[in-house]
Amino acid sequence: MRLPCIVATCIEIAQTNIDLRNDAFMILYNLMKSRVHWACRIYFGDVNLVDDAIQQTFLKALTNITECRRPASFSGWLVTTARRVCLDMIRTNKRLNKRNHQVARPESLTEDPLMDLSFQETLGIAKANLTPDELLVVSLHCEEELTFVEISELMESTPAATRALWDSALKKLRELL
Repeated sequence: MRLPCIVATCIEIAQTNIDLRNDAFMILYNLMKSRVHWACRIYFGDVNLVDDAIQQTFLKALTNITECRRPASFSGWLVTTARRVCLDMIRTNKRLNKRNHQVARPESLTEDPLMDLSFQETLGIAKANLTPDELLVVSLHCEEELTFVEISELMESTPAATRALWDSALKKLRELL
């Protein structure tokens, strides 16, 4: 059975059978957790923030699963929801930081500008303006340290096309940062 069929079946069960809703949702959670994880990982370097975003995303999914009209689009909806949750968390964190000007940070974080929380938040917002393919190339190259050849194999494209996505993403990020 293909993944979209499994997802559609689980959603149908969750919508129609209250007794099996939790079981169906757990199957969905196990099927989709890695996809949501990578959607959130793009925005946060901190594993705890990623975990919080995943929990919030699946909580929204559980709350709204009975209203899902197009089960075939559930995966896309879930990833979009995860991205919105991440952006909401970034915005909330900015508001908190503005209220508390004196946020205690370890010295090691403030010494490296790339570890500065405000920079990470800005980078997360800038990444939201990239296309999904550009975002994937940036994440795989920067965070997973894959070469363009390895990324092109994963994306089923040519190394030149992957490099073009990289260049396009860098240009957008430079403009936004």
